Amino acid sequence: MGYLSTSQRNGIKESNFAFFSRRFNWCNASDNYGKVIACASFLTEIYMAYEVQQPGKEKEVTALICKIDWVPKSKDGHTFGYKDMSESCGPCQTRCPERILKLLTPTEDKYAQDWRKECWDNIQKAKERPRFKPDDIIEFASPIGFTNGTKYTRFKVEMVHPKLRLIPEGEYWYAKLTWKFIKEHTYKVNPHKVPAPTTHYPLKDTLELQPGSDASLVTNLSDPIGEANKLPDGICASPLCFLKGELHEYNRKKGTPRHRFDPVRPL
Repeated sequence: MGYLSTSQRNGIKESNFAFFSRRFNWCNASDNYGKVIACASFLTEIYMAYEVQQPGKEKEVTALICKIDWVPKSKDGHTFGYKDMSESCGPCQTRCPERILKLLTPTEDKYAQDWRKECWDNIQKAKERPRFKPDDIIEFASPIGFTNGTKYTRFKVEMVHPKLRLIPEGEYWYAKLTWKFIKEHTYKVNPHKVPAPTTHYPLKDTLELQPGSDASLVTNLSDPIGEANKLPDGICASPLCFLKGELHEYNRKKGTPRHRFDPVRPL
């Protein structure tokens, strides 16, 4: 079975719930009906709780799964395609969220039972997944080797969603470590501590730098950038916190590339 494509969503701001309700809802004179009661959307798939009332039967709620295909530059104008299936078909898409699964009524269909079990297993795995935040430090009990011959034990969390990105300490490249790999190894997490706000002193307590002074005394730059590293007249910096915005602006006017300046921390 292929995809059903349509051009009805072109230029129309409509939710997936509203669109599929128009497509799948039905009723007859005997008060029997079928309707979408909940919807959860992902980039390539949509999960729906579908309520059905049939003659002589109790109300039943089953799951519908739609694979999604967006083709924005379709020549015939059919930019949105979907392929719908029931949970009894045993679909491979098993990212159904908990709020949809809780709405489903018990079923005796083996394929549907297996599909629901796999979805619940994935939800449990997600709950057991370690919770990282950007700038956290992950320290493994033993060094992790890589294909370039290097080994590291400490990694900085650069990004968590939509994809986990870890950077070995002191490096700039991303380490390709999956959630499964991390769970199979012993590690500890050193949470990132937000530094306390720096106290800004009055102007009379600041350290005025004379023209031509070496800004590295304030910025602790390990890679000086020549003349842009000289502060112009009138710029002064606190001995505890470097006013990096002024130097950024000075560099921009001088046409020099921007650098990341780290403020000097209190002793």
